[in-house]
Amino acid sequence: MDPSQSHQFPRQQRPVGGPDQGLTIRRRGGAEAEAAAVAALPGHALPGSGPASASTSGRLMYLVEACEAASGPQTATPPLTAADRDLSSSPSASSMLGSPTTQAESSSHAHAHAHAAAVQRNLANTTTPPETPRRMVPATNNDWEGMKPIIHDLYMQQNLSLKDVVDKMCAEHKFKATARMYKTQFNKWGWSKYNSKRLHRNLSSGRAVQKPSGKSCRRPPRSNRTHAVMPSTIPKKARVAHSQAAGTQDSGGPSTAMVRRSPYREDLHAMTRLQHGTNGQFYIERVLCEIQDHVHWFHAQKDEWRFIPGVDLIGVYNYRAYDTFRSAFDHFIRNEHEIGGELLRHAFVQVEEMVQTDTSGSFYGLFVELPDLLLHFKRVDILQILLKHINKLAPIKTRNKSLSHIFLILQSIVNMEPEQLAHYVESASGLWMNMLRQLRGEMDRSTLMAKRNYFRHTRNLDEWRVKQLVGEYEYLRGRAQAMSAGDWNSTLRHLEDITLSIMHNHGVYSRDFVARSENLNARLEAKYEGKDLPKEHWDVLDRNILSNSLDRMATYYRRVGDAARAERCAAKAREGWQHGPTWQFEVESLLSKAGRGDEAEKISWTRLEGVYWMEVQDTLSRQRSPDWTPPIIEEL
Repeated sequence: MDPSQSHQFPRQQRPVGGPDQGLTIRRRGGAEAEAAAVAALPGHALPGSGPASASTSGRLMYLVEACEAASGPQTATPPLTAADRDLSSSPSASSMLGSPTTQAESSSHAHAHAHAAAVQRNLANTTTPPETPRRMVPATNNDWEGMKPIIHDLYMQQNLSLKDVVDKMCAEHKFKATARMYKTQFNKWGWSKYNSKRLHRNLSSGRAVQKPSGKSCRRPPRSNRTHAVMPSTIPKKARVAHSQAAGTQDSGGPSTAMVRRSPYREDLHAMTRLQHGTNGQFYIERVLCEIQDHVHWFHAQKDEWRFIPGVDLIGVYNYRAYDTFRSAFDHFIRNEHEIGGELLRHAFVQVEEMVQTDTSGSFYGLFVELPDLLLHFKRVDILQILLKHINKLAPIKTRNKSLSHIFLILQSIVNMEPEQLAHYVESASGLWMNMLRQLRGEMDRSTLMAKRNYFRHTRNLDEWRVKQLVGEYEYLRGRAQAMSAGDWNSTLRHLEDITLSIMHNHGVYSRDFVARSENLNARLEAKYEGKDLPKEHWDVLDRNILSNSLDRMATYYRRVGDAARAERCAAKAREGWQHGPTWQFEVESLLSKAGRGDEAEKISWTRLEGVYWMEVQDTLSRQRSPDWTPPIIEEL
């Protein structure tokens, strides 16, 4: 077979080398492939011919095919350039190939030589691309510490967002880490941005926190969203009753009252609009904002906040732990430390139960009344211990994580001066009153209850405000009387009892105070007239209202100097009770045994309120002159 035609066979059928020895040319790139192909030629015979009969044409064609095989199937044979065509057609091409041949053979030899030259140039120009450096994945703390200055400049100085920092570190510094890894490392370094919850938690715990100094990259705040409570989703009877209690008419259309789920801080009370001059003011405003959010959430989620008529109280005043704390402090004052300690431990357990259960009824007592009580008795140290205990308990046993956050900030307020705590109590009580006024109405009974409490917490109380509160309770009693068709039921008697107690607690009496008290007593006695029942068999609430009225009259006569009448009223007030002066405890016990727990809670708070103002009046009477007389409200 002609060696010049050996290139027409398929490449896989032509073994390289002799019959006893095979030579495999692996894929190589560039000059390495050319050198391997050339090195295979001298010592090996071409297919179909022996070593002595190998022609130059066969060697050249084999060189071309060997170079193609070495460079891989993806490298195509380059086209002939003009110089190659000139070389193959030149008359000196045959002389360069060796022995004289025919014209056809010379042309074939020149063409093969030109192809070999083109392949050689292509392989020479082919270079291996440089290896791309691998990205470093941080595995140890030293990896992070090495990049800490660069990350600090990007994240804290330039104030780039975390996503931009991740992309920039990966692209420019080949530092590949996830956003979660960055956040974990920022927490170790104490870096914080955007006034996050972690920042507030670290500040409240006293941990040093580094904040950014560059231009803010925080996005603009979203617009405030409001959600209307549609009356169509409310039962018709409840809707009509609530609208009548609020003094409005139900039109059946969309309600104009809006429940703000994400409220803006503009409707905070004027005294709560604080500038962050100190950490105390910052903490106080943070707690007030949390209280406002919770009140809106309670109104949106609890049906009683929306559907209970305005003449009834909503279940937001839970004072079980408050009463236990007060009893414990009374025993401490009398040096009965063992009994006081037992009551104090019981009070701590009650607070634990309040935190673990639904907090809508105990929220006000936890964040307003308890701090005020412990501040009143000057036992802030017990409040600090209580808050530390709650902060360990709340993250584990409460579903509401923001509740534990409020306790944590409140602990920071308690650790400051008592003036800061007193300012917080006054601000929180005023905010609660204004929120109920906005959501429940100006003349709602729960709103008036909050106003009574605010009078205890504020340091700027005058007679005009007491006069206004008495007038509001008069209006509420008139509405309740209209709903009951003029019949003096237990609700009307209880509202009259509260109205007279407000005058008595603040020491401001109207001209008809005695007449109204005697009228209330006569109505109660007329209810049981002709039944020949001793007072022990009266209804517990009626007996309690009668004793309260007689006790107030006794105090009034004692203040105006009529000791004889004062003694007669005091003796009559204790009739029918086993414990005499402490009949309120007996009333609460009897109501609880009869399954009237809600009424017992209302009576307990009336008792606690009276005890509080009795202490205040005793303190004021020691500071006044002996000829002092209580002021008179001329018009109500």
